Formats: sequence, structure tokens, C-alpha cells
Amino acid sequence: MRNPCAERGGAFREHFIKALPEYHVVSPVRVDASGHFLSYGLYHPLTSGRRKRDLDGSEDRVYYRISHEEKDLFFNLTVNRRFLSNNYVVEKRYGNLSHVKMMASSAPRCHLSGTVVQQGTRIGMAALSACHGLIRKLGHVE
Repeated sequence: MRNPCAERGGAFREHFIKALPEYHVVSPVRVDASGHFLSYGLYHPLTSGRRKRDLDGSEDRVYYRISHEEKDLFFNLTVNRRFLSNNYVVEKRYGNLSHVKMMASSAPRCHLSGTVVQQGTRIGMAALSACHGLIRKLGHVE
């Protein structure tokens, strides 16, 4: 079955990549708080907002390392529980007003935010969506 949305997304990505003067493909790895390798698997068991919170919040934290241009970037991230309301509703439209589907919030807490560290120095902030893999938007502070 043909999926025009996916086709348009693919065309957009292709156009976007061709328009970039330069880009790098990197492979993040999961590390512990000290930066020691844990796994190539990036899965983090993000949980729903309805649970008893750990006193130290360690379950909400995840650490990644990305090696780029012979430098290691360490991402210290926390689940961003304020990104979406606990009571949000998703409305999907299929063509016109008569084809609407409403869904109560049930999505996992998969938005992360935190800091980027290089050689012990904070160099920026990061906000990532881990909902469908690591789709990232990184800010760099000089």
C-alpha cells in the first residue's frame, strides 16, 4: 500500500541532505555517568508519568557518547516530563473533517533534555526525541 506521507518525508530528507554543505554520520553509544561504555543499544526504558518517582531520579537519566572528529561528546540527559501535559489529546485527520481520530495521551515519556560535555567542560544543551529512535536537535554554545 502506498504511503504518500512517507514518500514526501523521504523526498524532504533527500533534499535537506543535498542542501547541506557538509554533514557527518555518527553512531551514539550508551554509557554510564562516568562515560564508560554500556551498550550499542540505545533503548532506555522510559516510563509513563504515573509512577512513584525515585528519590534521586536515576531512572529518568540516560547518558550517551558520540565520537565526532576525534572528540567525544557526552550527553547527560533527563526525561523531560514537562514537555507534554499528562492530559494532552492527539487529533489525527485523514483528508477532511469527517475522517478524524481522537486519542487520549498514552505515549511514553520519550523527550529528553540536558547538557553536552566535552573533556569535562559543558559546551551546550541538548534536546532529543527518543520516541522513534534518536532524532536530535542540538544547540551549541561557544
